[in-house]
Amino acid sequence: MIQAAPNAPDGIVKHLGVYDASTFVPGSAILCRNTAPLIGMCYALLQRDVPCSILGRDIGAALVALVRKLRAPTIEDLERKLDAWRARECERLDAAGRSTERIEDQYACLMFFINNLDEDSRTPNDVLAKINLMFTEERNGRSRVTLSTVHKSKGLEYDTVFILDREIYMPSKFAKLPWQVKQETNLIYVAITRAREALYYIRSDAWALEEEAM
Repeated sequence: MIQAAPNAPDGIVKHLGVYDASTFVPGSAILCRNTAPLIGMCYALLQRDVPCSILGRDIGAALVALVRKLRAPTIEDLERKLDAWRARECERLDAAGRSTERIEDQYACLMFFINNLDEDSRTPNDVLAKINLMFTEERNGRSRVTLSTVHKSKGLEYDTVFILDREIYMPSKFAKLPWQVKQETNLIYVAITRAREALYYIRSDAWALEEEAM
């Protein structure tokens, strides 16, 4: 059981059943076990004029590299090639007894970018541009909300932290072996100890009704 130090100041730990754009102030952070939910949250914040970005230029670079590797001339072709890549890689990893979590997360990330392209800007290059805009290496942005995987947040602290979809992604359903389960426990510890003052648990689908209508 995790306990605060005897001289630790009082803080806030809450589950937020609903939230709106004003909930997320610059300098705060939203953490999640997986990358794909962060992309969805980032889009939702940007649509509500909340400045934000996702920490991890290398994560974005890996997605860019995958799109380029598939050499798809159109979005429709990119979707088909992504489906084939996902099936092929998951089959390979399953046969080797290895987790397919990274493949599933990358696939979900790219499909989210594809599904949120503007009607008049639907090319693989538009996907690459969106990825490059969304990911950053600025680790403590005070003028925006930082979204980050829990892995990327190691060693960082924020006054206010929101943990996104904790009940869905932590611990990972792919953690089967004892060492994997222990690793997930350690990751949960990292997530809940990034907040200096306030820690909130939120769900992706809990925007206030008037916000959902935007």
